[in-house]
Amino acid sequence: MGDPKARDAVRRLLPYICTRMERTNVVSKDLNRIFHTIKASQDVVLTDRHLKELGIKLSSFNLETDTTDGRTATFFRPLSKGELPTIDWNNLDLWEWYEGLGEEPARVDHNLYSVWHQVWAGWFLNDVKMTWTGCEEIPVGGGAEFPPRNPYQWVAHHETQAKSLTIPHFMVKVTHHAEPDERISRGEVLPITSYMEWRLRLTHYVQHFYMPILVVSFFRSKARILQAYHDGKQLHISMSKFYDFKEDNHTNYELFARWLHSKPCGDTSAPINIVGEKLDDRSVKKLESHLKQLLKVK
Repeated sequence: MGDPKARDAVRRLLPYICTRMERTNVVSKDLNRIFHTIKASQDVVLTDRHLKELGIKLSSFNLETDTTDGRTATFFRPLSKGELPTIDWNNLDLWEWYEGLGEEPARVDHNLYSVWHQVWAGWFLNDVKMTWTGCEEIPVGGGAEFPPRNPYQWVAHHETQAKSLTIPHFMVKVTHHAEPDERISRGEVLPITSYMEWRLRLTHYVQHFYMPILVVSFFRSKARILQAYHDGKQLHISMSKFYDFKEDNHTNYELFARWLHSKPCGDTSAPINIVGEKLDDRSVKKLESHLKQLLKVK
């Protein structure tokens, strides 16, 4: 691109990027508020009162029918049963069940990964184009908590993002050393807010206003899936029921594999309907300088 075209691109893009950042900065502050409020507490689960005070809109969705309660947007669609390759259960490395707060979720995570990997390997060998890749970068904080300073142990891991920068969707697994509870836990909301806020600050996704996240959450031998996004006013989280993996239930493993290989959807570049916080001159100049570097404007 020649200099005149590049300079014109900077002039056209800068106002859009500034508007985007003015609005997403509001979202980032709200996510930080939610994160630090929960972090400072000793609450293991969030009650209806907590959710209302924090501005979190919790809803349910059905993994089998891929339907929500109608009040929230959807940004992930699972593969259909027909799209999932045949799984050779005789050639999977499946761990046996052992009782324990740490042993049980580790087993479910390992076995689910074995199923996921066989699907991935089948596609790889057949040169099927895949959407997801491992995430090399992760935020500095917000990915784990350990006792005794915290009420229980949980760890976020196996972060996955879309290969294309036109798709800001993100997935993560969270292993909890705790009993399953129908209410949403701190170890589910903390990584959602920290990862979402971190990704909003990445310049790779400057054309996007939404950073949807899918979470696979393990408690003992049970697991559930959550979807989350922030609309500028509230953090929306949709949560499935628990599925039991104590027995090697092939149907449950296939269902979760379909979600882990899901298709990103939804309009993430639609501007969020809020008034942004105006950027100061220094921030605008930094953005302009960054744009000129990207477009190689002299």
